[in-house]
Amino acid sequence: MNNEAIQQQVINNTPGLIFWKDKSLRYLGCNENFLSISGLVNSAEFVKREDFDMPWRIYAEEYRSDDNLVLEGQQVERIEYLKDHQNIVTKVFVKKKPLLHKNKIIGVVGYTQYLAILTGKSDVLLSNQIHLNKDSVKKYYANLSHRESQCLFYSIRGLSCQAIANKLNLSERTIETYLINMKNKFNVNSKSELITAAINHGFNNIIPEGIESL
Repeated sequence: MNNEAIQQQVINNTPGLIFWKDKSLRYLGCNENFLSISGLVNSAEFVKREDFDMPWRIYAEEYRSDDNLVLEGQQVERIEYLKDHQNIVTKVFVKKKPLLHKNKIIGVVGYTQYLAILTGKSDVLLSNQIHLNKDSVKKYYANLSHRESQCLFYSIRGLSCQAIANKLNLSERTIETYLINMKNKFNVNSKSELITAAINHGFNNIIPEGIESL
Protein backbone atom coordinates (compact mmCIF):
# COMPACT_ATOMS: atom_id res chain seq x y z
CA MET A 1 0.00 0.00 0.00
CA ASN A 2 1.47 3.38 -1.01
CA ASN A 3 1.56 6.50 1.15
CA GLU A 4 -1.41 8.10 -0.61
CA ALA A 5 -3.58 5.04 0.03
CA ILE A 6 -2.49 4.95 3.67
CA GLN A 7 -3.31 8.64 4.11
CA GLN A 8 -6.76 8.15 2.59
CA GLN A 9 -7.40 5.19 4.87
CA VAL A 10 -6.48 7.29 7.91
CA ILE A 11 -8.78 10.10 6.73
CA ASN A 12 -11.66 7.68 6.12
CA ASN A 13 -11.35 6.33 9.65
CA THR A 14 -11.35 9.77 11.25
CA PRO A 15 -14.66 10.70 12.97
CA GLY A 16 -16.63 13.60 11.55
CA LEU A 17 -16.66 15.00 8.03
CA ILE A 18 -13.42 15.99 6.29
CA PHE A 19 -13.11 17.73 2.93
CA TRP A 20 -10.71 19.87 0.94
CA LYS A 21 -11.17 22.27 -1.96
CA ASP A 22 -9.01 24.07 -4.52
CA LYS A 23 -8.76 27.85 -4.85
CA SER A 24 -11.79 27.83 -7.17
CA LEU A 25 -13.73 26.26 -4.28
CA ARG A 26 -14.25 22.99 -6.12
CA TYR A 27 -13.94 19.84 -4.05
CA LEU A 28 -10.69 17.91 -4.40
CA GLY A 29 -11.49 15.14 -1.94
CA CYS A 30 -13.20 14.05 1.25
CA ASN A 31 -13.51 11.18 3.68
CA GLU A 32 -16.14 8.45 3.38
CA ASN A 33 -18.40 10.11 5.96
CA PHE A 34 -18.62 13.27 3.89
CA LEU A 35 -19.12 11.33 0.66
CA SER A 36 -22.03 9.41 2.18
CA ILE A 37 -24.03 12.55 3.06
CA SER A 38 -23.61 13.86 -0.50
CA GLY A 39 -25.49 10.89 -1.92
CA LEU A 40 -22.74 10.24 -4.44
CA VAL A 41 -21.38 6.74 -4.99
CA ASN A 42 -17.66 7.36 -5.29
CA SER A 43 -15.05 10.09 -5.02
CA ALA A 44 -14.75 10.36 -8.82
CA GLU A 45 -18.29 11.77 -8.90
CA PHE A 46 -17.50 14.08 -6.02
CA VAL A 47 -14.29 15.70 -7.24
CA LYS A 48 -14.58 19.09 -8.98
CA ARG A 49 -18.14 19.71 -7.81
CA GLU A 50 -19.06 22.93 -6.02
CA ASP A 51 -21.34 23.49 -3.05
CA PHE A 52 -23.99 24.66 -5.52
CA ASP A 53 -24.02 21.10 -6.92
CA MET A 54 -24.59 19.47 -3.54
CA PRO A 55 -27.65 18.74 -1.37
CA TRP A 56 -26.59 21.62 0.90
CA ARG A 57 -26.75 24.13 -1.98
CA ILE A 58 -29.09 26.42 -0.01
CA TYR A 59 -26.14 27.18 2.27
CA ALA A 60 -23.57 27.45 -0.53
CA GLU A 61 -23.18 31.22 -0.43
CA GLU A 62 -22.53 31.18 3.31
CA TYR A 63 -20.01 28.34 2.99
CA ARG A 64 -18.16 30.04 0.16
CA SER A 65 -18.00 33.33 2.03
CA ASP A 66 -16.10 31.54 4.79
CA ASP A 67 -13.95 29.73 2.23
CA ASN A 68 -12.84 33.04 0.75
CA LEU A 69 -11.75 34.21 4.18
CA VAL A 70 -9.67 31.06 4.50
CA LEU A 71 -8.08 31.68 1.10
CA GLU A 72 -6.97 35.03 2.51
CA GLY A 73 -5.13 33.20 5.28
CA GLN A 74 -7.73 33.18 8.05
CA GLN A 75 -9.03 30.26 10.07
CA VAL A 76 -12.80 29.95 10.45
CA GLU A 77 -14.75 28.25 13.22
CA ARG A 78 -18.50 28.37 12.96
CA ILE A 79 -21.71 26.65 13.99
CA GLU A 80 -23.94 26.28 10.94
CA TYR A 81 -26.45 24.01 9.21
CA LEU A 82 -25.84 21.13 6.83
CA LYS A 83 -28.42 19.42 4.63
CA ASP A 84 -27.71 15.90 3.34
CA HIS A 85 -29.05 13.99 0.33
CA GLN A 86 -32.01 12.74 2.40
CA ASN A 87 -32.99 16.35 3.16
CA ILE A 88 -32.04 15.93 6.82
CA VAL A 89 -30.80 19.23 8.27
CA THR A 90 -28.11 18.97 10.92
CA LYS A 91 -26.51 21.54 13.19
CA VAL A 92 -22.74 21.22 12.89
CA PHE A 93 -19.51 22.77 14.11
CA VAL A 94 -17.11 23.43 11.22
CA LYS A 95 -13.46 24.41 11.32
CA LYS A 96 -11.67 25.53 8.15
CA LYS A 97 -7.99 26.25 7.54
CA PRO A 98 -5.86 27.11 4.51
CA LEU A 99 -4.66 24.12 2.51
CA LEU A 100 -0.93 24.68 2.04
CA HIS A 101 1.72 23.48 -0.38
CA LYS A 102 5.28 24.76 0.05
CA ASN A 103 3.90 27.46 2.37
CA LYS A 104 1.50 28.71 -0.29
CA ILE A 105 -2.29 28.61 0.03
CA ILE A 106 -3.69 26.28 -2.60
CA GLY A 107 -7.16 25.75 -1.19
CA VAL A 108 -9.32 25.06 1.86
CA VAL A 109 -9.42 22.09 4.22
CA GLY A 110 -12.39 21.63 6.52
CA TYR A 111 -13.45 19.45 9.42
CA THR A 112 -17.10 19.22 10.45
CA GLN A 113 -18.54 17.70 13.61
CA TYR A 114 -22.22 17.01 14.27
CA LEU A 115 -23.99 18.82 17.11
CA ALA A 116 -27.67 17.95 16.69
CA ILE A 117 -30.09 16.69 14.05
CA LEU A 118 -33.02 19.08 13.62
CA THR A 119 -36.26 17.10 13.62
CA GLY A 120 -38.77 19.95 13.70
CA LYS A 121 -39.93 18.96 17.20
CA SER A 122 -36.71 18.81 19.18
CA ASP A 123 -33.10 18.27 18.35
CA VAL A 124 -31.70 14.76 18.47
CA LEU A 125 -28.51 15.35 20.40
CA LEU A 126 -25.31 13.63 19.39
CA SER A 127 -22.54 12.44 21.65
CA ASN A 128 -19.75 14.72 20.41
CA GLN A 129 -18.65 17.51 22.72
CA ILE A 130 -16.86 20.61 21.52
CA HIS A 131 -14.81 23.10 23.49
CA LEU A 132 -15.68 26.69 22.55
CA ASN A 133 -13.94 29.80 23.79
CA LYS A 134 -15.98 32.59 25.38
CA ASP A 135 -16.08 34.71 22.21
CA SER A 136 -17.54 31.85 20.16
CA VAL A 137 -20.12 31.03 22.83
CA LYS A 138 -21.22 34.68 22.94
CA LYS A 139 -21.50 34.80 19.15
CA TYR A 140 -23.47 31.59 18.62
CA TYR A 141 -25.55 31.29 21.79
CA ALA A 142 -27.92 34.20 22.49
CA ASN A 143 -25.09 36.60 23.32
CA LEU A 144 -24.32 34.71 26.54
CA SER A 145 -21.58 36.07 28.74
CA HIS A 146 -18.72 33.81 29.75
CA ARG A 147 -20.09 33.27 33.26
CA GLU A 148 -23.63 32.72 31.95
CA SER A 149 -22.41 29.99 29.61
CA GLN A 150 -20.63 28.25 32.49
CA CYS A 151 -23.75 28.53 34.63
CA LEU A 152 -25.87 27.09 31.82
CA PHE A 153 -23.45 24.20 31.32
CA TYR A 154 -23.89 23.13 34.94
CA SER A 155 -27.65 23.82 34.97
CA ILE A 156 -28.17 21.45 32.04
CA ARG A 157 -26.37 18.78 34.05
CA GLY A 158 -28.73 19.16 37.01
CA LEU A 159 -26.66 21.19 39.44
CA SER A 160 -28.50 23.50 41.83
CA CYS A 161 -27.75 27.21 42.10
CA GLN A 162 -25.81 26.58 45.30
CA ALA A 163 -23.76 23.79 43.68
CA ILE A 164 -23.00 25.99 40.67
CA ALA A 165 -22.00 28.83 42.96
CA ASN A 166 -19.55 26.52 44.72
CA LYS A 167 -18.12 25.38 41.39
CA LEU A 168 -17.59 28.93 40.12
CA ASN A 169 -16.66 30.49 43.46
CA LEU A 170 -19.58 32.90 43.25
CA SER A 171 -22.57 33.66 45.44
CA GLU A 172 -25.87 31.82 44.99
CA ARG A 173 -27.59 35.16 44.34
CA THR A 174 -25.18 35.86 41.47
CA ILE A 175 -26.04 32.50 39.89
CA GLU A 176 -29.75 33.27 40.24
CA THR A 177 -29.16 36.60 38.47
CA TYR A 178 -27.36 34.80 35.62
CA LEU A 179 -30.33 32.46 35.24
CA ILE A 180 -32.76 35.39 35.06
CA ASN A 181 -30.60 37.06 32.41
CA MET A 182 -30.42 33.86 30.35
CA LYS A 183 -34.17 33.31 30.52
CA ASN A 184 -34.62 36.78 29.05
CA LYS A 185 -32.07 36.10 26.32
CA PHE A 186 -33.70 32.80 25.34
CA ASN A 187 -37.19 34.32 25.77
CA VAL A 188 -38.40 31.67 28.24
CA ASN A 189 -40.10 31.87 31.64
CA SER A 190 -38.63 29.07 33.73
CA LYS A 191 -35.37 27.27 34.39
CA SER A 192 -36.73 24.06 32.82
CA GLU A 193 -37.71 25.98 29.66
CA LEU A 194 -34.25 27.55 29.59
CA ILE A 195 -32.59 24.14 29.75
CA THR A 196 -34.88 22.78 27.03
CA ALA A 197 -34.16 25.76 24.77
CA ALA A 198 -30.42 25.44 25.33
CA ILE A 199 -30.46 21.72 24.55
CA ASN A 200 -32.53 22.33 21.41
CA HIS A 201 -29.78 24.69 20.27
CA GLY A 202 -27.11 22.04 20.79
CA PHE A 203 -25.63 23.64 23.90
CA ASN A 204 -25.65 20.23 25.57
CA ASN A 205 -22.65 19.39 23.37
CA ILE A 206 -20.73 22.58 24.16
CA ILE A 207 -18.06 22.85 26.85
CA PRO A 208 -17.44 26.53 27.62
CA GLU A 209 -13.96 27.83 28.29
CA GLY A 210 -12.84 27.31 31.87
CA ILE A 211 -14.97 24.22 32.56
CA GLU A 212 -12.78 21.48 33.97
CA SER A 213 -15.07 18.95 35.64
CA LEU A 214 -18.47 18.23 37.14
